[in-house]
Amino acid sequence: MILSGLYYLYFTYVNANEFFIFDRFVYFVLILVFFIFFGFTLNNNLIRYHKDRSMKNFIPTFIGGFIIFGVLVVNFYLWYRDSSEAILQANYNGDINGYSLEFRKDGSYLFENGSVLGSSQFRGKYKIKDSLIFLDKNEIDNVVKTNQLAIRYISENINGKNKVIVQIDKKHNRIEDKYFDFVINIDKR
Repeated sequence: MILSGLYYLYFTYVNANEFFIFDRFVYFVLILVFFIFFGFTLNNNLIRYHKDRSMKNFIPTFIGGFIIFGVLVVNFYLWYRDSSEAILQANYNGDINGYSLEFRKDGSYLFENGSVLGSSQFRGKYKIKDSLIFLDKNEIDNVVKTNQLAIRYISENINGKNKVIVQIDKKHNRIEDKYFDFVINIDKR
């Protein structure tokens, strides 16, 4: 019980920015094993308690309860860090893979590099000045290759959208070709 619970906590926190298609199955197995052993432990502790009336018999149950509390705290933390409202959201759709940028009200951003099998997430801080976006990182997952982005209008219409986020250098020249433009889906600035 303790091993499956602690491994679930570890696996959840360490892999919070990585998603793989079979992660949910692993989580399900860990939770199932934990609750099976937790049920047996609780039943065994109750039987022992009725025999000798000692609260020491519930120590394994309290450890299991502490692990459950830890899981709730970790999952709340992971939810809370992404709870700020998105004010600017853009993506590049490459059919079986894609990229997404989400800029939030609290000054944080989320970059997601995803495919059919899973995705990786990267977080950081940003500042927007007019149509320029300044990131806290110079490179993100070998896709974003600068810490400066610009919002630009384009002549063609992509799915009813005509604004994109492009990567720029220090002189504000575009440094990537059109395949890495992020089409803006949400703009609440």
